[in-house]
Amino acid sequence: MSNVANELFGFITKPEVKAQLTADLSELHDCMKQGTLKASVVLIGGLVECVLYYHIESVDSIRNSIPRFEQREIGLSDLLQWGRQHGVIDDNLFRLSEPIRDYRNLIHPRVQIRTKTQLSENLVQIGYNVLLEIIRSVNKHHALISSQKADAIITKKVKEICKRPPTKADIQIYTPILEKYGLHRGELILERTLRASVRKKRK
Repeated sequence: MSNVANELFGFITKPEVKAQLTADLSELHDCMKQGTLKASVVLIGGLVECVLYYHIESVDSIRNSIPRFEQREIGLSDLLQWGRQHGVIDDNLFRLSEPIRDYRNLIHPRVQIRTKTQLSENLVQIGYNVLLEIIRSVNKHHALISSQKADAIITKKVKEICKRPPTKADIQIYTPILEKYGLHRGELILERTLRASVRKKRK
């Protein structure tokens, strides 16, 4: 997996999903180099859909606000709407993203004939740039959610073990642990560290 892809898809925790996104992005780059325009816009749409779906699925507050999220048929239009409603993407990026859905439908011959849409390298490049902006926006939202979760975990554990509210120093010291090891493993490390600190002070 390239460093660029690993950085772009850093918000994905499932290895198999990250591998699929990386493979699709690599295929998109090949299609753009070869000038296969229709395949390019289909891959762009698929990547946008996958990025938004797996991010929304990972955020409990968003997923739980959508009735029957796991059972319903979900399309790109739904994901873009939910992304805007929950602050994953802003209004400007939402408007820029809408044509991707339309261009993606050109995979159906009747749609292209009816709309008389002609793809061009410029349109593909615009779609690609929008894809990158969506990925950056998702990463930013993921970092915000992770930070909020980290603060909540630190607050809970410090109150529970140290019997006091957390200080700014606690947040600054322990947040990198949760970021490095993930929330679940990081919480266990945090708990052991706090308990060791309490024992040391009692001696």
